[in-house]
Amino acid sequence: MSHHNDHHAPATAVDVDPAALADAQNLWAAFVHYSKYGIIAVVVILALMALFLL
Repeated sequence: MSHHNDHHAPATAVDVDPAALADAQNLWAAFVHYSKYGIIAVVVILALMALFLL
């Protein structure tokens, strides 16, 4: 029986610039923050459309 995880590469050590890592983490945090409020806004708009248009 074949599994999807049979062909993964072994983990290797990677040197990461701490400034680049912090920048990437801040970018991801901002993306998640604004995505959350974007999704909430879409849900509110759809709920209002359902309330007033149906």
